[in-house]
Amino acid sequence: MGYDEAVSYLLSLPPNKHSFDELRAVLKKFGSPEEKLRVIHVAGTNGKGTVCRVLSEILKTAGYSVGAFTSPHLRRVNERLSLNGEEISDEAFAGLLTRAAEASSFLDSPLSFFELLTVAAFAYFYESRADFVALETGIGGRLDATNVVPRPLLSVITSVSLDHTDLLGGAIEKIAAEKAGIIKENCPIVLHRNPEKVYNLIKETAREKSAPFYYDQADSRASFYPNREPGFLMSLDVSGEGYAYRGLRTNLFGLYQEWNLRGALLAAEVLRRLGLRLTAEGAREAIAKAAHPGRCEFITKNVLLDGAHNPDGARALAETLAALGRPVVAVAGILRGKAYKEIAQTLAGASDAVIFTKADEERGLPPEELRAAVSKKAAFLAGSSAEKTPSKKAAFCEASPRAAYERAEALRPEDGVIVVAGSLRLVGTLRAYILSKG
Repeated sequence: MGYDEAVSYLLSLPPNKHSFDELRAVLKKFGSPEEKLRVIHVAGTNGKGTVCRVLSEILKTAGYSVGAFTSPHLRRVNERLSLNGEEISDEAFAGLLTRAAEASSFLDSPLSFFELLTVAAFAYFYESRADFVALETGIGGRLDATNVVPRPLLSVITSVSLDHTDLLGGAIEKIAAEKAGIIKENCPIVLHRNPEKVYNLIKETAREKSAPFYYDQADSRASFYPNREPGFLMSLDVSGEGYAYRGLRTNLFGLYQEWNLRGALLAAEVLRRLGLRLTAEGAREAIAKAAHPGRCEFITKNVLLDGAHNPDGARALAETLAALGRPVVAVAGILRGKAYKEIAQTLAGASDAVIFTKADEERGLPPEELRAAVSKKAAFLAGSSAEKTPSKKAAFCEASPRAAYERAEALRPEDGVIVVAGSLRLVGTLRAYILSKG
């Protein structure tokens, strides 16, 4: 298959679910890479992609070759497979997908979108002789295709909160149990700061599996410089068991990034204890270079992009916007199946005006439905499409993301910031549009 054909084939696949034995049978045709690669397996509701990015940068800075398998992508599916920070080429991607599809043709049903990508990722990193792989789960952990790995070098669980409740359950304990499914016998586990119920469940699972347990108990102090240009957006002093940093600089923005960085540093410390040649100087350099597009990303000095696609993520963004101290005009779109009322109300409450739009042509909720979720609140009024300036706390609707962004530009005061949030699909669409405008 050529590249376009491979992508079309991938998108056409039904949401089948195969057993780990079936996935291992497919992977065996590539030399069983899941058994031979040194994997850092990362699960969690929010923050897992950033942790994969930061750990990959730390390992790369130390001179290692590092593969990263992350999701979702913003614009191109190639983004999900990267080696040393470079996404896979179209030619290599098409070739791998063709081979993975052929290798799985003996199954009673075709692999799903995510399963096929998982097989392709393992094959790519193995054949590229990656020293390490940062492997992000898709949904959950216990039954996720990435959990075909029998023995990771290290497992990491980031923040756990309610999301994908139709698949993982409506209680945080059930979701935490699914994430805990990546913990393997005698393999170390790093846990980020989490609610007590999550902490207790993860710690008990680690005890049952004799897995060394590391918990983020670091002391830290973050200073934010959201209006500095050029320069770094955050400076962090952090110290924990076996490590200490002062003036750790990063362009990863957002109050919650403090916790992601702390978790990544703890994971790096555990890897150092396992014998990797990691240094404090290297970690400092890596964190200064680390980036995660579309996740609390200032794409210009007046435009901030953040997925914020679940209630916890929306609250974290709202806290950051409060600390930012600038007028906010939000462009928001949310996919079906999400806790849209809570997300929409949180984003609208953190904004001076919000323009709702359809995040995705097929899966996006109608903007009118989103506006209805916030207009019932006394502080919000439905804005007229003819208005040039919003009433205080006004909500508008636009059919297309581009029209919503253009309206936001017209409404933004000189000292204000446009925030695009609610869905990574929406973020990906508008990120490409904004960059094309120059």
